[in-house]
Amino acid sequence: MYNELNINKYKTIRDAAGLVMQKSEKGDHPLAYTSKLVMYIQSQIALKHLSLTNQQQKILKELQKRSQYVNLNYVYTSLLNDIKQFKQE
Repeated sequence: MYNELNINKYKTIRDAAGLVMQKSEKGDHPLAYTSKLVMYIQSQIALKHLSLTNQQQKILKELQKRSQYVNLNYVYTSLLNDIKQFKQE
């Protein structure tokens, strides 16, 4: 839940979501990066004490549910809370 006064706290989440969409468009496995994105968002929420609307929480839970069985061993190259994991190589 953000407004003009606290938007900076949420920019990294917005940017990470955009990078995941780019990876999917370039042919990378969308569920693998969605699963990473869910964990990234959860880490940002915890570390920055962010709050989500009910709708955002439902979306995050649905994404988590759909991507929970993806094997992430082959896609991790950086820390869980580092946006670099989504950048183009």
